[in-house]
Amino acid sequence: MKNTIKLFGIIAIVAVIGFSFVACGGSDDDNNNNNNDNNNNNNNNNNNNNNTGGGDTWSNVTTLSQVDGTWGNPSPSTVTQTQNGITTKVDYGNDYMITFSNAAKTISMSGSATYTVSSSNVSDLNTYWSNLKTSMAQMPAQYGTFTFNDATHTYTAKLNIYPQQVTDANLAQAGYKINQNGTKLKNSSSGVEVIFTKSGSNNNNNNNNGGGEGGTFTLTGIPEEFNGKYVMLSGGSGVPVYGCQNINTSTGVITYCLISNGSVSIPLWEQKSSGWVRYSGNGSGTITAYIFNVQSGNSIGGAIGGIRFTSVTFTNGSATRAWSEGTYLNSGGNSGG
Repeated sequence: MKNTIKLFGIIAIVAVIGFSFVACGGSDDDNNNNNNDNNNNNNNNNNNNNNTGGGDTWSNVTTLSQVDGTWGNPSPSTVTQTQNGITTKVDYGNDYMITFSNAAKTISMSGSATYTVSSSNVSDLNTYWSNLKTSMAQMPAQYGTFTFNDATHTYTAKLNIYPQQVTDANLAQAGYKINQNGTKLKNSSSGVEVIFTKSGSNNNNNNNNGGGEGGTFTLTGIPEEFNGKYVMLSGGSGVPVYGCQNINTSTGVITYCLISNGSVSIPLWEQKSSGWVRYSGNGSGTITAYIFNVQSGNSIGGAIGGIRFTSVTFTNGSATRAWSEGTYLNSGGNSGG
């Protein structure tokens, strides 16, 4: 399971997260004995594709330019796979989406899915469940939340994965196929096939500049050394938001917010099937503000530090915190002074 965390970026590209954990759950010998299970799943899913993708002609996805935009409405909404004697059922939420940016060379994900695992071998099931929880506990908080139910061996993932760098080569290896008119994206992972539909509109929030209805996160008491720097906020643990001045969906470039006189007010956004919209919800959870020397970018990779707050409650999309209430993170993402 050690490689699970390192491969999270690839797992995001594959977009069938639960099955990726199953695939690394056993030994190499176990994996070699799974051909029958995989063949059964392939047959079941091929039958399903005749219904969901009938009449379409599919070709391999080899470049980000082919999939540029937001994809959602996974079909079928429930998929099942068995590997190593462990059966995983995934129920996708109707908010589950993947966004690719060819200009920025990034992928981001948001939405929810519920995973249920089962096995006729109670000992194997309990071992797998324990290993799974241990690995998931190491996921960075900004990726989202994972809630476990030990009684039913079920966990719910609420994802809010900020844009991550991805290459054409990564995408080609993920095994995506696209239909003849570029409106459907088919993914096959470990014998499971899911079809995503491209969003009907490509909203471009480039000119919103934080305007419109929606909330803000206000951070006060920022140390003087950060005046003139810039901030982007990433939600998690119940608050699926991004905080920035604006998002250019055509280029993937995010414009950060300026820190001035020890404070900053950050407009908040959430991703819907139609694109990015201002957040006005009443969620509660963990958020992280990342600090940059530059005004814009397309990921948190260039952050010089950040600060994390837990148990932040939003009212109509807004909340306020003082710097002293958070935990400072150094450029490596670790707690520091």
